Amino acid sequence: MVRICFLCLFLLSIYSCKQKTQIPSNLLDEDKMVEIITQLEITQAYFKIKSVSPDSISSTNHYQKQQFDSIFKQHNISYEAFNNSLMYYASEPNKIMEIYSQVVVSLSEQQASFH
Repeated sequence: MVRICFLCLFLLSIYSCKQKTQIPSNLLDEDKMVEIITQLEITQAYFKIKSVSPDSISSTNHYQKQQFDSIFKQHNISYEAFNNSLMYYASEPNKIMEIYSQVVVSLSEQQASFH
């Protein structure tokens, strides 16, 4: 799970080197981004563990999309608002690094609570 976070951070860092993105009108604050990304990472990890057979991948992908939509609905945001915010923060290397650092801390805390 931590590898996924670092991979996302790496890819976003590469993208952020290209150009600055304008601040979206519906920009989500950094704390909200941490919360949502943490939930998305947990959901994604669950489905990676769950889909062990090739036959289950298609139904798993559909259900995973439903779970992602549910997370966005829970936070009263659209996928577009999340994506626009993510692209903006990706254009600000220090901000996206701070967000993903907080995501890793949050995931670590949640993992520790299960032990």
